[in-house]
Amino acid sequence: MTLELDHLPQLFAEVANWLPGQRWFGHKADGLTFVRPRAILWVSPLPHPQALVLTEVGLESGSVAAYHLGLDFDPASPPGSGDVIWEGADAEGRHWSVREVLSQPAFSLALMAAARSGSEEDAHLVVTPEGAEEYLASAEGARPLGLEQSNSSLVVGERVLVKFYRRAWRAPSPEVELTSALTRVGFPAIAPALGSLELEAGTERTTLGLIQRYLANSTEGMVLALTSLRDLEGDLLMEADGEVPPPERCRRAVLEQGGSFLPAARELGHLTAALHLALASPASGLEPPAAEIERSDLLSIQGRGLQQLDRLLEVAEPRLEPLRVRAAEARRILMDAGRLVRAGRKIRAHGDLHLGQVVRNDEGWHFLDFEGRPSEPPELRRQLASPLRDVAGMLRSLEYAAALALRQQVHPDEANARTLSPYGRAWAEVMREAFWLAYWRDPGVLTLLPPAPEDRELLLRALELNQCLYELDYELNFRPDWIEIPLEGMVRLVAEGR
Repeated sequence: MTLELDHLPQLFAEVANWLPGQRWFGHKADGLTFVRPRAILWVSPLPHPQALVLTEVGLESGSVAAYHLGLDFDPASPPGSGDVIWEGADAEGRHWSVREVLSQPAFSLALMAAARSGSEEDAHLVVTPEGAEEYLASAEGARPLGLEQSNSSLVVGERVLVKFYRRAWRAPSPEVELTSALTRVGFPAIAPALGSLELEAGTERTTLGLIQRYLANSTEGMVLALTSLRDLEGDLLMEADGEVPPPERCRRAVLEQGGSFLPAARELGHLTAALHLALASPASGLEPPAAEIERSDLLSIQGRGLQQLDRLLEVAEPRLEPLRVRAAEARRILMDAGRLVRAGRKIRAHGDLHLGQVVRNDEGWHFLDFEGRPSEPPELRRQLASPLRDVAGMLRSLEYAAALALRQQVHPDEANARTLSPYGRAWAEVMREAFWLAYWRDPGVLTLLPPAPEDRELLLRALELNQCLYELDYELNFRPDWIEIPLEGMVRLVAEGR
């Protein structure tokens, strides 16, 4: 016997109030018109029931999204307890306090028990390969990861990581596909895939989770980059008097820095080339692993950039004046890229590569999160793309690191920022050059790129421009105080492309 969630309408009214406050909820800018259960998998029975709920969310924009929620119905929790989404009575007068527990150890145990039971009710769990649920068979030493972004993760025994996908898309997940492909190839710079979880309800199947090896004692690439910048600028801060230093002095300081990020930038360039070659290999099992970039692919790059540019030009924001001044030059770069004749090959790229998607531990560097941009539907993320899209993302991330480090030291409007900013710019230039040279000088990766150097530079510039425009739109909506970061990057790109 289980609860009838349809008899608890107030519960989902409260879920609608709770969802926008969650870090992983991807529709904060859109109002909700309804929230209701679409499929329910009961993983624990009365008297303390728990359920995995495929939750349907209606949006004011007219679209409908779905999310995975783990709901715990506690009959013993006193009224007013913390972390409660809703508390009240059902039709039979039983009191419940409801919490969301998808990434909690006890709930994962209940999920795995439900998977082993092989229930064929309204919804059931599919685990691939058979037996992979044993990785989650014990709650001993299990803990939530704590770094919540667009998903929620559970660390089991400090050896296994289970990433639970909050946004529910029809299976298979692009990340499960790519991580499994790289595991088949034996690519060393990832956390190998151990299995996946899917929720099946009728004819619908959504990817619930990815099981992979946990990378213990890891440090994010962005943290290491910011540490390098902090060391560089911290030594200069006391002497920063507002004078703008010459570029050669700044570059020399970066090259002579003791705690340099330069070896890391080179190594990441080499590893990114190796990643792309692994994804392009027939041994990956991806179908197809690679194909020639066609005219339609170039027009798609051009069209996305022009569409984004036009949208931004309609925004009544005075700080966007540099974009308006440079708009014609930006259009020319995108138009020129659309006319390339030999643009290389397209592959299943990472899709959202930046310093936050790489970590380093005692074993070396590892790539994370092969989902692509979580806001995009899987069919778009699954499309083949130029590997230079990943390169553009990493190059932009190095510029972001320099801008963030400066803001951590001083306010951008302060006089001493005029002294420190050129050093950060020199740091970004040196690291970008090191990453790019290490990447394209890999003899194998050249088979994926435009054969002419000037065509490589043009396609990369167009993709980096698209990334700048994407970032600018994001910052306008979520961090308006940061719009200068992608705006300055866009200005430099179009100036270099003259």
